[in-house]
Amino acid sequence: MEIRRLNTEELQQASQVALEGFREGGEAYQRYVDPDHLWVEMCKDKLFLWGAFENGALCAFSAMESDGQITVFAVRQAYWGMGLEDMLRREMEQFAVRVCGLRPDEVRMTERWKNAGAQPMAGRYSNNRNPWQPYQNEQQAAQQPYADAWNEQPYPQERMDGERRRKAPMGAVIFGIVAAVVAVVVIVWLLVESVVGYWNEQNAPQHKVFSTRVARIGGAENGNALWNIGDLGADAESAAEEDEDREPQELRDALGVDFLIPEERIYVAEDLAYTVETQRIEDSDESSRRHLMIAVSYPQIAFNDGRDASAINGILRDAACVQMDCMYPEPQLDQLIYDDDYLYLESNVYYEITYMSNDILCVAYRDAYFLGNIYSEYYDLRTRVINLSDGTCYELEEVFRHDDALDEAYYEKICLESDTLADAPAFDADVAGRMLSGEIVDGRMFSNFLLCKDGVLLNMTYHYNDGNLIARGWAETEWTMEELEDYRTDSSLWQEVE
Repeated sequence: MEIRRLNTEELQQASQVALEGFREGGEAYQRYVDPDHLWVEMCKDKLFLWGAFENGALCAFSAMESDGQITVFAVRQAYWGMGLEDMLRREMEQFAVRVCGLRPDEVRMTERWKNAGAQPMAGRYSNNRNPWQPYQNEQQAAQQPYADAWNEQPYPQERMDGERRRKAPMGAVIFGIVAAVVAVVVIVWLLVESVVGYWNEQNAPQHKVFSTRVARIGGAENGNALWNIGDLGADAESAAEEDEDREPQELRDALGVDFLIPEERIYVAEDLAYTVETQRIEDSDESSRRHLMIAVSYPQIAFNDGRDASAINGILRDAACVQMDCMYPEPQLDQLIYDDDYLYLESNVYYEITYMSNDILCVAYRDAYFLGNIYSEYYDLRTRVINLSDGTCYELEEVFRHDDALDEAYYEKICLESDTLADAPAFDADVAGRMLSGEIVDGRMFSNFLLCKDGVLLNMTYHYNDGNLIARGWAETEWTMEELEDYRTDSSLWQEVE
């Protein structure tokens, strides 16, 4: 007689033996011993199956779950009384101790099918005893040599004690080996994480905060990132060193950084009814799983008469933190472009106030950010033109109308400002006009505006990719009030401009 674990090709036979041995098990039992269910549980290592074979034929079948619960004990009628239950039980106990880390007394018969109202396999016993009924004493147990397959305590006490004394040392040895292996794995993992973290720290790209008038990456103008396919590794720092423009300077009175226009072009009214201060959010983290650098600045105002400025301050804050909020403090993974094993996150924002009166506040934000990996690098120029009386934010399409002539003029000024866009096949006067209408073209190109002392800035932010050229950044175009006078709408903005 051969006792061994079953393989998947033998599950159909096992199911037939199980049903033959316990016909009254009910629907739940029938579903449990279905070959498909047995196969699924085997694959999950939740269920272990054994069989007794004679000349290649399956004579008996048993199943034990990983917690030591015996759920199936079935013997073909022709083999009743031959001790197959005892042989299978021993195999399961040894497996439970050696593999599952259980004690012999934790291997027990399930009570799962007890409510079926049947006496499974009772026919093999001469007295038709219910297999779930415990023995009254050890003498009765000795008189029923095969009943131990169903008993919660299947052996006389002295026999069980002998089993414990014999198998306990082996369990201790196995536990010691497993503990040692786990300790080694943990130590190796910590060492690997330390080495990988150090490597990432030494080799991760160092992103420098550049202004629109300083950064020149791989040939970009106005600080806008520009790559050709196959040349994504342009050295930002060395390119910046070749730039002849000035470094941006911190402005007085919390006006920000002069990255867009020089201070002499900023309009600041006299006797302002409010003050401005700079708020800054900073954080950084470097590990084997994440690179994070947050440096976000934005203005906040306080009215001299104590009026509530929270709504306006919320607008000013949210404009600066558009990208930061996607990555910090908790990354919003559905909005990021990232590799499964590493997140590269940065948002570097500074601002410049271009127009300040008691009625209107205009703020430009420069955001250089990485959205998950070192190739998801973008540059945005965002603006807010706010009515301080009621918190209205003016949009480009609300304050200017446009026609083909303005579309063409805007397109030409952008091309003069940016050679990259001048050579971009997918950018033309039609796209320029669509942006003047407030459209975000292809989800990658949009326009906005600002007021300053001597006119208006119409700006374009672009994340351009036509398969051959990748360019990211912005271009600003300058207009006098006279040039745009015929295109003004009846927006309340023009009544407030001084």
